Amino acid sequence: MRSNKYAITRLKHKVTFGHEGGTGKRNPNTGKIMTGFVGDVTVHCGNYSISASQAISEAGSSITDDVILVVRHKKDLTDMKKYPEAQYNGSIYKVAGWSIDDELLAYDTVTLRKLDSHK
Repeated sequence: MRSNKYAITRLKHKVTFGHEGGTGKRNPNTGKIMTGFVGDVTVHCGNYSISASQAISEAGSSITDDVILVVRHKKDLTDMKKYPEAQYNGSIYKVAGWSIDDELLAYDTVTLRKLDSHK
């Protein structure tokens, strides 16, 4: 994505990238630490729309559960092993992929796939 095609003023939402881990809360029945989403880094983002043909080409994905966001390029943020999940608008998503642009003042797109729940 070219940096001049997305206005910085459109980055009016926030997304938190993180991982599944101990939440610090204890299960009252078992006494074990409960697991869930643990946020590591929060950045501003904007919604990104794709065309119908692009949506169809996303093989095997459930289009209604996918969200594509635009974020400012940050090299360490695109590590899907370090940040495999994201929280956006109160829901937890799996990071399905990144489209990276490493030019000066660049923006990346990240595809998020909604998770039903943590196992």
